[in-house]
Amino acid sequence: MVSYKNCHNECPVHFHGATVATQLCGKNLGVAPKVNLWFYGTRQGKNTITDDMVALKDIYNQNKKGANIKIINISASLYRGNKEFEDIKEKLLSQGCYIIDSLIFGENFTCINKDSNTKEFYYSDWQLLSVNENELTSHMTISTGGKMTPLVTTKNDYLYCGQATYSWSIPKLAEFFALALQLKPDLTYDEFVDISNETKQINNEITFFNINGVINYLKENKKTR
Repeated sequence: MVSYKNCHNECPVHFHGATVATQLCGKNLGVAPKVNLWFYGTRQGKNTITDDMVALKDIYNQNKKGANIKIINISASLYRGNKEFEDIKEKLLSQGCYIIDSLIFGENFTCINKDSNTKEFYYSDWQLLSVNENELTSHMTISTGGKMTPLVTTKNDYLYCGQATYSWSIPKLAEFFALALQLKPDLTYDEFVDISNETKQINNEITFFNINGVINYLKENKKTR
């Protein structure tokens, strides 16, 4: 972690943000070893857009100073169509900085649980509702439920996360994108999604995102250029 900033003076302890951030670059669980984390604390469920805009504008200014922040992970965001959000999103995009929030994640990806005993994959009840049927049949799946994660209120303890949610899955996808960027720094998010679709795997009628396939694809294409 290179920066910790609260975006409002009423911000409480960030249990949710700190917990899901461990999926990015935690000491024992994080996958992207060269990631630097800039943490921005916002008030959950209260004036979220106001706080997030403080964070997004600060990131834009930090990049202008040379910070080179490439991925912004927002585990809950429903701002599409908000002019202020869309404007700063375009400015960040001009810097090669991509936002991955719940709406962007849900365009191509979904999440799934893995039983810790049987190792079988299964969807949560909310995913099995008819409104989500298309998502399960057409989206790439990322396994995030059924894992241990650091218990952020302690120094050494862990907590079992049984159910998959977008909150856990968005930082997981962000770290995979970060890994891909380490191989191809100019890779766009859309290109990353295209490669993910080319290398996905189908197992028992479930379409899985395949990080090894993405990495191998980038390595092979790097050799052939």
